[in-house]
Amino acid sequence: MIAAIEELVAVRPVRDPHTQLVTTLGVATLLNGATQLIWGNEPLTVPFFGSDKPIDIFGGGTYVYEIALLALAIVIVIALGQFSRHTMTGLALMGVSENREAALLRGINARQIAIGAFAFSGLLAGVLGVFVGPKTYAVATLGSALALKGFVALAIGGFGSLPGALIGGLVVGVVESFTALWFGSEYSNIAVFAVLIVVLMVKPAGLFGRTTERAV
Repeated sequence: MIAAIEELVAVRPVRDPHTQLVTTLGVATLLNGATQLIWGNEPLTVPFFGSDKPIDIFGGGTYVYEIALLALAIVIVIALGQFSRHTMTGLALMGVSENREAALLRGINARQIAIGAFAFSGLLAGVLGVFVGPKTYAVATLGSALALKGFVALAIGGFGSLPGALIGGLVVGVVESFTALWFGSEYSNIAVFAVLIVVLMVKPAGLFGRTTERAV
């Protein structure tokens, strides 16, 4: 519901895509402020509906919600890939994202597609929060940090590629974990951005991204 309202208030009235970025960031700032006023600035624990006891896998310890989160990410990538390729709504959504004007000329209701995408994204974020929350805790300012890591993962994997986003997220997580293990957690972000720079220097479109040419 909140995501759909954001689309109606902060995105639809604005025509310029660059201005839309500013308005969505403004809404995010307002939501962060409201969250801090209601729940405060201190991290809050998020209970998991399953077992919260660590389990041993291949000699290492992990939690059920971490395994569930990984499995859920894979399922979502596969499901969204099939949805975007084999359904009319998915094809329409891809068409609007690629070329809004052309999609309108083909009779696609771009406004309905946009608000549906925002609403589904908000719903998906809420569902994933059940699995992410036990690991990260509930913090009002966590969204900006996760958004930055998500952007890095997308850039490494390649924008527009769902498998690339999954692989990019895995690369970010592995680099952070091993850097913290070997050098300390204070070097984790530096290592992640170093990997990002190397990947973009070798392949600017990302690992699974495709470079497109456009005649002008």
